[in-house]
Amino acid sequence: MAITRMTTGSLLGGIALAAVLLTGCSSGSSAPASQSQADACKELQTGMSEISSDLSSSLSTLASDPTAASAAIDKLSTAFSANLDKVTNAKVKKSATAADDSLKAFAADIKSYATDPASADATKLTASSTSLQTTFTDLGTVCK
Repeated sequence: MAITRMTTGSLLGGIALAAVLLTGCSSGSSAPASQSQADACKELQTGMSEISSDLSSSLSTLASDPTAASAAIDKLSTAFSANLDKVTNAKVKKSATAADDSLKAFAADIKSYATDPASADATKLTASSTSLQTTFTDLGTVCK
């Protein structure tokens, strides 16, 4: 089954929300002995604004060029995971790990779609997008 416009909109909304929440993370300074919540959020933000514009343009053509969209999401996922490795604040780490897991699952689902759009499971993609929205909304709350 091909992805419908409504499903594409939902998927775009999920990943766009993730990108916006990341670029809106707070910043601050940390004490030498521990990482502040603001500094942990700042680590997650590193390099995300550069990726966001590429991601937006690739996702806008998800239905016509799923391979490019998949590559853009993989790039975001890889960068986010690398940033997560630098987070030591327990509260941020917990929320960011959930977001990272949902982003990896979303990336895998989009890759499956890119490989064979005709047999894509729209319900699974929508669920993956919803999970992505939820976990990044939670992270955005932690990183206010």
